[in-house]
Amino acid sequence: MRKMPAALFVVFAAIATSAQIAKAETINCGLKTITVQNGKIDQIRHEDGTIHSGSSVSNNWSYDGKSIKHRLMDDRIPCGTKPKSRNEVIAELSSRFIKNPSIHGMDEQEARWMASYTANLMKTDKNCHLLVDASKSTQRKDTFYIDCNDHSGNPHRYWVSRGDLKAGNSRPPATPVSEAAAVDICNTALRSKATNPATYNPALLTGTTSRIVKANGRNVVEIDFGAKSAIGVEGKFRGRCILESGRLIEATVENR
Repeated sequence: MRKMPAALFVVFAAIATSAQIAKAETINCGLKTITVQNGKIDQIRHEDGTIHSGSSVSNNWSYDGKSIKHRLMDDRIPCGTKPKSRNEVIAELSSRFIKNPSIHGMDEQEARWMASYTANLMKTDKNCHLLVDASKSTQRKDTFYIDCNDHSGNPHRYWVSRGDLKAGNSRPPATPVSEAAAVDICNTALRSKATNPATYNPALLTGTTSRIVKANGRNVVEIDFGAKSAIGVEGKFRGRCILESGRLIEATVENR
């Protein structure tokens, strides 16, 4: 039996590989985009821009040729080759609150306000190209947070009062300050918490960390410091501050 020439074998292998690749198809399912290969979902891109592939997709999502379904979902998501228009995307994302307000901690009226507010936000604010989530805060009375991604997929968080939500008053997303500015604010706050502020001695060069959390517009700062008690006994402490849009929302001190 004659062996196939190596060059011809490479050609056939390339043709076979091309045929395999050609079976991959990109399909729009609701606000998600899936890549299907050999009848199975190979990759899924979600509304917020996140992409999942491998077992996280195959173990949870199924495709029947017309729709997709997550194993924990009751309803299937219909698929088609035509992507949804921008207005259709906005309408679908903003209407989620009306369908089930309690999941987002809202009553029916608040859900209607949120639907209108987030729809307008996606139309007018470049930082909210796509709505990711929104809910009523469990820690701030009559306050709601809204999480969005801009066109590049960068996260932004908005805080809105109930009054602003009802009136449709726009608010900018929470924005962190510089690391240096955050350290200054925290340093001042920790000094005031010392029993004897005059003895407050921070390790600003060797015992300080400062980081920015862009997703929620916060800064987190930790400062090691020494200070004396009311009777003159010196102690060692670590202070921690959380800032939101440059505003101090938490300052704590512990022994170290």
